Amino acid sequence: MIKMKTNKNKFINEIIFMLLFLNIINLILAPANPGFIHLFFNPFWFVILLISSRYGFFPGLMSSVIVTLNLLIWQLDFNDLSKGEIDKIIEGQNIIIPIFFILVSMMLGIIRQKYIEKEKEIALALNTVSSQNNSLVKEVKDAKVIIDELEKRIIGSKDFFSIFQEIHKLARIKDPIDMKKNLLSFLSNFYEVEKACIYSITSSPYKILANIGENNILSFQKDTHLVLLEKKEYLIYNCLEKNNLALFPIYNHSGKLTEILEIEKMSFKKFTNINLNTINLIIKVVNLL
Repeated sequence: MIKMKTNKNKFINEIIFMLLFLNIINLILAPANPGFIHLFFNPFWFVILLISSRYGFFPGLMSSVIVTLNLLIWQLDFNDLSKGEIDKIIEGQNIIIPIFFILVSMMLGIIRQKYIEKEKEIALALNTVSSQNNSLVKEVKDAKVIIDELEKRIIGSKDFFSIFQEIHKLARIKDPIDMKKNLLSFLSNFYEVEKACIYSITSSPYKILANIGENNILSFQKDTHLVLLEKKEYLIYNCLEKNNLALFPIYNHSGKLTEILEIEKMSFKKFTNINLNTINLIIKVVNLL
């Protein structure tokens, strides 16, 4: 954010400093010419010109008034302040210089004041643009975070083409049992599944066809879960026993539910809806090929 410099009361200090400096020079170099009143170009013009052109109307006007008072003090004879002495001060060209001080300071101050107002308008516009730019930068950063997170969730920690290649390898395996074992191995490598099994539900008791991990718990119950599986693509843990995470149906080519892939344990950070949907899609693709 752009901030305008605050010049409040600063000009007063500068006026006092310059007057002190010029008065000291006057006392040392020209004590017979008080206030440099007889010089063609009075050095006290520097005070008025610098303050008016830098700070604007009011500081410029004040500088001319203070310089005029300073010249008046130089011209006064403090030992004799009679009416005649004062008339002597204002006669001739002595009064013309202070009038020019005030007029010039007002003219320069008005010109400078216009530029000061324009600078304020420009600074306000730049601050507005800067705020909008900061807001856009923040939105871009937020969008980038969202995109990165989506990429992580969609593609996962492995490259999409690697997953595609693994699916292609699974589809080329002729033996069904080997294909199921490799499918579980694939889930273990890509989705950090630690404990899972595939079992047939066409016989009683259910027959485990492939598994990773030990002491698999087969939680599928036809009476309870079959209706739910017909309504959903898969079932997550809130529909099942507390020891299991998800059930995935596997259908034969006739569209009949014959097998269940059951995940009992997997990495918590991988247990997301996107990953579960991807696993379900992979099962369907592999089963159809």
